[in-house]
Amino acid sequence: MNVVDPVELMKGFRRVDFADADAVSLRGVLDDIRCVRARFDRVEAEVARRLRHTSATPERDIAKGAQRSNRHG
Repeated sequence: MNVVDPVELMKGFRRVDFADADAVSLRGVLDDIRCVRARFDRVEAEVARRLRHTSATPERDIAKGAQRSNRHG
């Protein structure tokens, strides 16, 4: 499995001139965005899993950390 460095991918976003980018470059940016989101999703799932083992109120902690209502925790 490739380890995605979101910081490096996001640096690449800044190098793309969206006004002049061709379709291939723009598809590459979209793929990089997908990779960053997937990485963040994995991290978020791991944090939530750990909170379920370490917190007396994991749903509240998850909701508070995500700045969402308790229902979303």
